[in-house]
Amino acid sequence: MVMLAMVFLIPLVSGLEFDNVQVWDDEEKEVTIKNAFGFGKEIAKITLLSEKKHKVFDRGEGVLQLVGEFEILNNENYDNALREMEFFDVKENFKGVDREFEYRYRVDDGYTDVPIYDTTYCNGEDECVAPILDYRRDYHYKWIKLEDNKINQLPKGKIVIGIFLDVKKQEHGDWIGTFFGERLSTWAEWSEGLNTILTH
Repeated sequence: MVMLAMVFLIPLVSGLEFDNVQVWDDEEKEVTIKNAFGFGKEIAKITLLSEKKHKVFDRGEGVLQLVGEFEILNNENYDNALREMEFFDVKENFKGVDREFEYRYRVDDGYTDVPIYDTTYCNGEDECVAPILDYRRDYHYKWIKLEDNKINQLPKGKIVIGIFLDVKKQEHGDWIGTFFGERLSTWAEWSEGLNTILTH
């Protein structure tokens, strides 16, 4: 009777993570965290929204830049979901580095409909007004620092999170997060480059 009681109590312990597993979908840049002891129950799904090789521009000392962006679909209230973030210097054979960073979450901030003109209509003529063929919708977002209580206990539902840090000149870095008890070691990196081709 004592052994049976212990077995049935285990799933109720929120911090127990030794039986969590990660299932990858490289094409979708997505990982699903499942609880194998709970017969494969899906705990969360995490999708990388930024590029695997993310380009970023150094905007000056102390300016925090977005180096990684991902969406979490959290299926339950989870303690210490964003447990750890590690950073590595790719140029130094992935040597571990200490970096100050912030988690920020994304909120919608409206959109702008940008006209798309027929660039062939005017044929180089001055004072010619080209007709509008269509509109492109550009969405705008705000990034807000993630509160400590949400880091410690991520609420159930969907949230888009960004990793922000002070990027250095010619830097090539890699980040590895430990989320929901799983170290996601095959994901993304960033590199600093020329402003003329970068948007972040």
